[in-house]
Amino acid sequence: MVVDRPDTNSFDDNTGAALAAGTLTRGELLRSAANICRFVLQSPAMERELGIHDGTVEVVGLDEEAGQAIDFDVTYRHLESGEAVQSE
Repeated sequence: MVVDRPDTNSFDDNTGAALAAGTLTRGELLRSAANICRFVLQSPAMERELGIHDGTVEVVGLDEEAGQAIDFDVTYRHLESGEAVQSE
């Protein structure tokens, strides 16, 4: 489990106890890790990081000939750690 402070076990992760009790095996953990790695490696985010995807997106169902368009009015903000986001 991914937690913000593993040293304090803030979400009561019981992986160690489950391994010791035999209710969780190393094989199950390895399979989960492999699935996570496979997902990440096949993701568009990884392709962008490796420079093999330019970030463009194909919009399925958009009929340009009928004059349909996509108009996003998005403002991006850099947030400092712990800064609250106010909705407008």
